[in-house]
Formats: sequence, C-alpha cells, structure tokens
Amino acid sequence: MRRSWQNLRSDHFRELACIQYTSGTTGRPKGAGLCFEGILMNARGTAERLGVIAEDRWTSIIPQFHCAGRIMNVLASLSVGATYVGIRAFGAGRMLRLIERKRCTLLTGVPTSYLAMLDHPPQTAGRQLQDLIACLTY
Repeated sequence: MRRSWQNLRSDHFRELACIQYTSGTTGRPKGAGLCFEGILMNARGTAERLGVIAEDRWTSIIPQFHCAGRIMNVLASLSVGATYVGIRAFGAGRMLRLIERKRCTLLTGVPTSYLAMLDHPPQTAGRQLQDLIACLTY
C-alpha cells in the first residue's frame, strides 16, 4: 500500500521543524520557526494551486537555502510525485541547456534571471524548449 504524508497522523506535526533566518529586508534580521505541518501544507498547497502533476519536471533558479526553493519548489514537487531537477548555480546558458536536456515543464525564478536568459539570443536560438509550460516568480 502506498503511503503519503496525508495519511500520517502525529501530535508532532506542530513541533518546530526548522528555523529559517531572515535577512531583515522588512525589519530586523531574525529566526522564524517553521513547523512540520506548516511546511507540508505550504508545499502541497503550492502544488495544488499551480496544478503540478506527477509527470512534471520542475527546475528553479531559487537556491535551496531559501524557503521558496526548499519548500515551494522541492517539497511541492515531491508532494505530488513530480521530479525536481536541481542546478548547482545559475547561468543563463546553463539553465537553458538544463531545461532543454531534462525537458523541464516548470521553471521558477526571479525577473532578473528571466531577463538574463532572454537577453542572450545565442543561448535561446535553436533551443527545444517546447516542454516548458510555465515560468513562475514568487
């Protein structure tokens, strides 16, 4: 029988899972406590809102030390059985080659990364990117 996180019952879901440190962009830097339940609900909710399915292959420019990278990308993919395709570091050409080679269907990033990819016509010319159905930013 296949088990999913939805079938798990535990009094420990509301316990501290990690402390995410903020940079202080909108206030003083601090550690924000995240519980297991909140992390899993955020991941599953993201996948549901975006319509992610098991056949998707999701990649992202957002680093794994960031909440969006770890929870909203990787865990969201895993929560529906989709594939997450990681990249060590962003480079416009490197990202385009990865999307083409791995036939990624979803890409999350930031506007500057999208501009970098679009501003390099030699990088996009002749690329087979037809599998990419959505580019998202958080």
